Amino acid sequence: VPRKTGAKGKLRLPAFNDWQSIVDDPAITPYLGDKVPDQDVWNGIYARHFPRQKLARAHQSVRKVYSLPRVKNPSGGFRVERITPDDRVWQLVESDGYSSCGFGVRNGAIDFSAPAPLPLLERSSSLTPLDEPPPSAESRVYYDDWQAVEVPGECRDRVSALYYAPGSKDRFYIRVAFTVEQFRSHVAPLLPETQRDPLSLLPSIRLENPDQWKQVFGEMLGKPRSELFLLGTGEQVQFEYIVNSTNAMMRSAYNRAWEQSHAAHHR
Repeated sequence: VPRKTGAKGKLRLPAFNDWQSIVDDPAITPYLGDKVPDQDVWNGIYARHFPRQKLARAHQSVRKVYSLPRVKNPSGGFRVERITPDDRVWQLVESDGYSSCGFGVRNGAIDFSAPAPLPLLERSSSLTPLDEPPPSAESRVYYDDWQAVEVPGECRDRVSALYYAPGSKDRFYIRVAFTVEQFRSHVAPLLPETQRDPLSLLPSIRLENPDQWKQVFGEMLGKPRSELFLLGTGEQVQFEYIVNSTNAMMRSAYNRAWEQSHAAHHR
């Protein structure tokens, strides 16, 4: 560049002056060409030549505080003992329906009024239920305990077989079987047009009008909460679904079926 412009002299990088000011610092002069300064000397040089401006938005130091999530009184919740650095505290937590495994059997009948807690929760010394625990049960009927129930008289021309499982606190799981003729006459009209042949059924089918299912098959089959799940097709077409709401007729029918199964098992 100097040759093209005719300028004379030397080019010097801007950083040269910064480094020169460090070399000329009295604190470092005794060490030049001899030994490396101690860290305290360097800290003083850094502070003089590279001052740090305190930002208005810089993070302020804060006191570390331990906390636990707090929830309002949940139905079916638990108090859980927690150990903190300073003490022991009890935290209220929601169980979201995962704290029970079925229903208790009392006086030889299933008590549907309150779910039976998981045995592990009952034995735990660091958990206490928020609600008053149900009385001790003789045994348990688990949510996945399927029982064949009697098909009601008004449905025998439309339903081949019917099964219940408690499923959850409020909603039974239902399995129902139809002959091919029953399916074509009573089920197919309730399904989407593309799902009206037994050989073209999808694994899950959403009813266009779930209320019609209950109108056709009555209280014992109820209203499906969501999809019908295909279990099998061939000589019979079988579905499983979650009922929208368990009614007294369903509970009574399940109780009778369980009692008969239980009695036969203990003969």
